[in-house]
Amino acid sequence: MKKYYLKLRQAYGDMKLQSKMTLVLIMIVTIPMVMLGVFFYSRLYDMIVSYTIRQEQDASSKTSPLIEETVQKVLDAYESLTSHAFYQSLFHPASPNSFSELSSSEEAANFYRQVNGLIDGTLITGIHLYMDEGLNDTLSEFYTDSHASDILFPVSLVKGTYWHGIFQGTTDQELFCPSFYLGIREREANGDQAYIVKKTLHLDGVNYTCYTAIYYSSQSLTEILSENIALAGSVSYIINNRNALVASSNPSLSGIYWLDYETIKSSFMSSNNFIERTILGNKIYAGFYSIGQTDWFMVTVLPSKPLIRQSKNLLIQYGLFYFLFLMLAFLFAYSLAHSITNRISSVISQMRQVRQGPPTHMEDPQYHDEIGDLIDTYNYMTRKMNSLMEEQGKAAEELRIAEFNSLQAQINPHFLYNTMDMINWLALQGHTTEVSNAIQNLSRFYKLTLSRKKSISTIAREEEHVSIYVNLQNMRFHDSIEFVSDIPDELMEYQIPKLTLQPVIENAILHGILEKETKAGTIVLTGWMEEDDITLLVSDDGVGILPEKLATILSGTGNSSSGGSNIAVYNTHRRLQILYGPQYGLTYSSQPGFGTEVQIRIPAQKEYQNPYIHPSETTMGFMRFPLATVSDDKYAPQAGAVTPETLLQYSQKLTQDLYNIQNLHQIFHKLPQNENLYILTHEVTADFPNHTHNYFELNYVCSGSLINVVDGNEVFMSAGDLVFLNQKAVHSLHYQQGNTLLINFCLKPELFERTLRSFYEEDNLISRFMQEKTQEGKNYIFFSLGHSLHAQSILTSLIR
Repeated sequence: MKKYYLKLRQAYGDMKLQSKMTLVLIMIVTIPMVMLGVFFYSRLYDMIVSYTIRQEQDASSKTSPLIEETVQKVLDAYESLTSHAFYQSLFHPASPNSFSELSSSEEAANFYRQVNGLIDGTLITGIHLYMDEGLNDTLSEFYTDSHASDILFPVSLVKGTYWHGIFQGTTDQELFCPSFYLGIREREANGDQAYIVKKTLHLDGVNYTCYTAIYYSSQSLTEILSENIALAGSVSYIINNRNALVASSNPSLSGIYWLDYETIKSSFMSSNNFIERTILGNKIYAGFYSIGQTDWFMVTVLPSKPLIRQSKNLLIQYGLFYFLFLMLAFLFAYSLAHSITNRISSVISQMRQVRQGPPTHMEDPQYHDEIGDLIDTYNYMTRKMNSLMEEQGKAAEELRIAEFNSLQAQINPHFLYNTMDMINWLALQGHTTEVSNAIQNLSRFYKLTLSRKKSISTIAREEEHVSIYVNLQNMRFHDSIEFVSDIPDELMEYQIPKLTLQPVIENAILHGILEKETKAGTIVLTGWMEEDDITLLVSDDGVGILPEKLATILSGTGNSSSGGSNIAVYNTHRRLQILYGPQYGLTYSSQPGFGTEVQIRIPAQKEYQNPYIHPSETTMGFMRFPLATVSDDKYAPQAGAVTPETLLQYSQKLTQDLYNIQNLHQIFHKLPQNENLYILTHEVTADFPNHTHNYFELNYVCSGSLINVVDGNEVFMSAGDLVFLNQKAVHSLHYQQGNTLLINFCLKPELFERTLRSFYEEDNLISRFMQEKTQEGKNYIFFSLGHSLHAQSILTSLIR
């Protein structure tokens, strides 16, 4: 147990300060919420039941008056009838008028109009007066009257109905009739419920039984009951004293949860609250409300299952609320902790950058507390370190220049001595013309050497330089040396330190060819590109170098077979290492009796700074960063690497998640939709599968090489080459070598139709290709520009 405690304590101790503060603050706000949830969980169901019952009581207390109001409207319609003079005269026991006079009176006409006015079609759907059959002959005038025929009916029409039987078998004088109390004809013609009052008509000393029926629709009651439902699965219904269903929000549920009238009445007398019952194995909660002026009870039944379901939903809502509260608490805790530790983290982050370069100055602190004092101290330390590094770098640069000048000074007198010795020999021989040519060549030779103040030349000038040197030597040795230069044209403009080739060629002549018995031989100069480096090869068919001497030729301590010190070769090798690093310089290989090969390795640099060259280490151990490093996040942005934000400033539409990608075409849909031109860069570090585009695309190889397979045709592309693809092209990329950088220009067709309309409509190779009207039917155009340094320079400048 102690072991786990120590591990936990160690893990907590290793946490970041911000994480510790965030954790503590979350615990402070979380623990009370957890305890509150545990405390209320066991009481949650009871709380929901009580709350739902209380909610249902409130709803029912508002519902029962609405039902009573509906009943009152029916009773008001009846009162309106009974208050009319004609109705009172009709049923008055001592009416002075005969029925003939009543039927033709103005009061009868007004009564008929009033009856029709009470029928609104929504609640009151019909009013009938059912007269005793013994009055048929006497009331024949009434039945034939056009108005009375819609109101007065013989009682024989309703004989056999349930309500007529109730009146016949009881002393009831009024009755609210549910739907099944009425006959089929009544329900179809008048309404599905009725309020019926039994009346006695006196005529010639004889009493006749008549009925006044106010028909109304139960839809109003059903709607009121449905609005009373506060819980899914519950039901409200109305029952009368004969256990008949008057109305229900759900007839099927009311049948399941049916309670008889006696049970309701006894429960209502004992309590006006909800009671708990078990029906068909299901626990329910039932409440009762008496409807005034009727024998009705409104019953509301709440099953336990919906209550349990609601409690679970409430628990889920509580969990979601708690999760939301937890997230807010986390954000609050994180924000509070971040506000405290942010400045400390910025100081730490700034200090970590020392691993990648010199320390940088921070902004002066706004607050001068402990952290502010720490920032002030860091800034002071940064200024002192930068000052010392600047002084050290300046001293190192001065030392490097002094060493370089010293080494070059050792080379120049050595060559001049040998050349003057040759001219002296020609003069002694009396060859004045040759002496003149030698002096002219020597003048041209030193003009090339001294034509520029800087110590860096080009391969083209160095090749001319050694050609003149060999000519000078051939003048001395009777054209016994054949010099062959086979350097590719694309390498001619790359940089090389002055006097790099001459000492090697000189060593090949003096200590190789001239030591042969024939005093004749061949020197071949060639070169090639290897990734980001250039290798120049000097081969001769001289006597070669013995293995024991080959091991010391670049050390500066060995001697040649003719007694020379090889100081010029050693100085050349050392000078290249000082300029470019220990991985560069000369490499000797030789077979005695067959010849010698010398490889000269230098970085591939032109006269301008290539923005795609990655940084390298100097002899001082400091990093030299280029102007831009596109598609390589190895180095920090503060050190010069281009970030997506920087690219956006150059109008290159590159989003954050596209930086340093492996497969551009799979995420092209993420690009902004309101742009017609995108410039995107990525390294080809693996094969790309076949794919198509919905845009035109230019593939430009900035460095390295690859194979672009377009519609099954393999197109080998090296640095500077360009391929134009249309929308039908199907192509894939095959990886060839490391450090291959591809730049994609993605052009939507809308760009041609809007911005380049005039060019688009011309008849030329590009416009026909964009309109897909090429005769060959090819979906691509290949521009082999890698051999043209001028074209590469223009394209690179445009891209930059």
